[in-house]
Amino acid sequence: MSRDILLVIAVSILATSCSDGSQKQQKALNTILSWTASAEMIAEARAGRIVPETYSALALERCQEEVSALLAELDDNARNDVKDIPVLIHQASEAATKEDRVGVSQRLEALRQRRAEIKNRMPRA
Repeated sequence: MSRDILLVIAVSILATSCSDGSQKQQKALNTILSWTASAEMIAEARAGRIVPETYSALALERCQEEVSALLAELDDNARNDVKDIPVLIHQASEAATKEDRVGVSQRLEALRQRRAEIKNRMPRA
């Protein structure tokens, strides 16, 4: 009897730890999506000369750093889904600095597409 109880406890602990890992990964993905959306808005505002370059460059750098840091919290499959986002944010920032509206537009479209793909793969709450 006590062996059965220990087995139930062990399975419960294992299930809880897996659930916690999944929830942590879900949270990391949602945070990545949020930082990516922020980067999109900032790059778009910079391209439209709505915000100064100094502010937008720092803000986009921060978005890129945060997304890069969050990659460590993801498993290999999820990391592969988002690994290009920091690069796209950097490229959008570079294009905005060069006042390359076409380049900014292309990077923004790529970021939006990546966000949509990730959202579509995420389990519905």
